[in-house]
Amino acid sequence: MVEKKIGAPQPKNTGEKMIDAIQHDFNKLTKAEMFRRRHFNNAEREALYIAAGGLCAICGITLDELWEPDHIIPFSDGGITDVTNGQATCRPCNRRKGARNA
Repeated sequence: MVEKKIGAPQPKNTGEKMIDAIQHDFNKLTKAEMFRRRHFNNAEREALYIAAGGLCAICGITLDELWEPDHIIPFSDGGITDVTNGQATCRPCNRRKGARNA
């Protein structure tokens, strides 16, 4: 049995490692590059899904193959396309939310 030491840093899970890698790449972008991109790429989509545990961030149902990545601060309101401003949502919740803040 492996014992966890209190206060010892825990190893990161796959989703956290992916988010760190994406954030590292994101930090290399210029401000203009950050705001040009509207759609989440495949790695970001996967990271959002893993971070959400396969559940919709709004209603909590299990996500199906039609799930959608969503900007927490809408792109139309200046929200950036990055995992730190993203969430995994089911299609009905994302369509209901529209361009409103989560």
